[in-house]
Amino acid sequence: MVQSAIEFGEICRKHDYHNFLFSMKSSNPQVMVQAYRKLAEKQYELGWDYPMHLGVTEAGGGADGRIKSAVGIGALLQDGIGDTIRVSLTEDPEYEAAPCKALRDVAVRSWDKGVQSFEETNGRREGAKARRKCDYPLDVPLNVDGSVLTKISAKELKDMDTKAMCNRFGLRLRADMDVQKDWKSIDVVVVDGTISAPVGIKIKELLDVPVGVICKPGPNVPEGATLMYQASAVSEDLEERLGGYVLVFTG
Repeated sequence: MVQSAIEFGEICRKHDYHNFLFSMKSSNPQVMVQAYRKLAEKQYELGWDYPMHLGVTEAGGGADGRIKSAVGIGALLQDGIGDTIRVSLTEDPEYEAAPCKALRDVAVRSWDKGVQSFEETNGRREGAKARRKCDYPLDVPLNVDGSVLTKISAKELKDMDTKAMCNRFGLRLRADMDVQKDWKSIDVVVVDGTISAPVGIKIKELLDVPVGVICKPGPNVPEGATLMYQASAVSEDLEERLGGYVLVFTG
């Protein structure tokens, strides 16, 4: 992408035409960020100073589109790269203005601010990347790629029907009323409060999907739920059980 952009720039300069800018858009924010950074580096080497238009192509709609655009455009603005921006949403055009202004304001607040120089020892700048190995037992409701948790009160969960639970936790309700996880589903639901018998039934429904559930211990908690204890209240070893335990540390 950078090589192609420079070639077209050289053609324009050959004909003494300088009224152009660069746009290195990609639908992948990581590719987009790397392309703009490499282009900025190349412009420094060549002594060029042509403006750059930032954007993530086909970012999508709703929260997803805004998050993808914020990750890509925001990272570059914080680097001091970029002259104009556009947040491309699959929505009516007027909805693109607000996230653009929000990103612009973030960049403005960052003017003349940076971080102190520091030494990096992990090889990241040299292209050495490695994911930390993280293995969980099968019954522990965490995801090695990162876990999404949400909190709900026992009372609120008790009053939910299956459709409401699917909407709240990003689950997929099939036509045959079977509930399945989707790519946007919550990994773990943290239930706050005392678990009554009706709430225990709702927790069992979630565990059967399967969605992890963390709650306080009680007689109505189904097998497979992860029990939550204050670490200060645990004075002896906890028995091994399906679902395991969560210890809450304070201080």
